Amino acid sequence: MSAVQTLFGDLRAAVRARILGTPGLPPVVSWEGIAFTPATGTPWLRERLAPIASQVLGLGVGGTIVHRVVANLTLFYPSGRGTVEIETAAGLLLAAFAPSTSLVHGTTAARVAQAERAPLQHEPSWVSCPVAITILAYTPS
Repeated sequence: MSAVQTLFGDLRAAVRARILGTPGLPPVVSWEGIAFTPATGTPWLRERLAPIASQVLGLGVGGTIVHRVVANLTLFYPSGRGTVEIETAAGLLLAAFAPSTSLVHGTTAARVAQAERAPLQHEPSWVSCPVAITILAYTPS
């Protein structure tokens, strides 16, 4: 397995551990790559990890590559219940992944560079709130 494959696997594990360790988030999670059908009326969270870019910061011995990855975390709450619960959960995600937060798993150590949320999206059955976490990790070049 290459260093980059290990990096992304470790980052996914670190993000998942952070989600599971944050009290107050929906206990039901749709993990990327695993079949999922939401239960009507039950809040849930969708996790997706997107490698965005890798950039060389220095060549040769001691050189570094920075990897930018975005964790797209979307909360889903049933329509008709108001927005307090979903707004609170979005705040919990932003706090759990605040900028400069360390994410460590296996041989990978990374930092959260940015945490942001989008406006609520209203659908007939669900209200959703996307939260994007930008993560920076470094490997030797």
